[in-house]
Amino acid sequence: MNTFNKHFQKTTKQELLVHYMMLEVVPEIEASNPTDIKLNKVQTHEAEAYFNTWLAVGQKWNWVGRIIAGEKALQEDLEKGIKQIFNIHLKEEVIGLCEFQIIEGTCQIIYFGLKEEYLGKGWSDLAFQSLLHLIAQEEPKRVWLHTCNLDAPQAKPFYRKHGFRTYKIQKEEIELYKEV
Repeated sequence: MNTFNKHFQKTTKQELLVHYMMLEVVPEIEASNPTDIKLNKVQTHEAEAYFNTWLAVGQKWNWVGRIIAGEKALQEDLEKGIKQIFNIHLKEEVIGLCEFQIIEGTCQIIYFGLKEEYLGKGWSDLAFQSLLHLIAQEEPKRVWLHTCNLDAPQAKPFYRKHGFRTYKIQKEEIELYKEV
């Protein structure tokens, strides 16, 4: 696999307004119809394809975590299974991704997103419900995530619709990257 983080360079620092959101009680949710949306666990040999999906979903929103962490970190995440990493499939096509991890009963949704051409068609709701169903099987005490002013404008209302409430807002600085 090519070292994907070498294809990016830092461009600028930007101050963000980050909203930390929490779901206190994970609702009982039935998984979506299996012919529609499926969450398929990413295997170690799929790391590069997963990164390309991650980039397709997050580049517009300036996601930087996987770029900063690099290829080795993704390989370790997949091998050790500390983070649960899934492709979101609509029938046989990968349309998005999600990542979460549970530590001491608290679940963090690290990434959730669909490719732009699948937004606004109801697939996000079905995929997120499938994700919450999967998380609920682990019986966490709470679930949290964060979003910021670089994310899609519909992100906060979307998470609120699914029961998340903002519990902290803070300014943070990140370095942005561009593909070279």
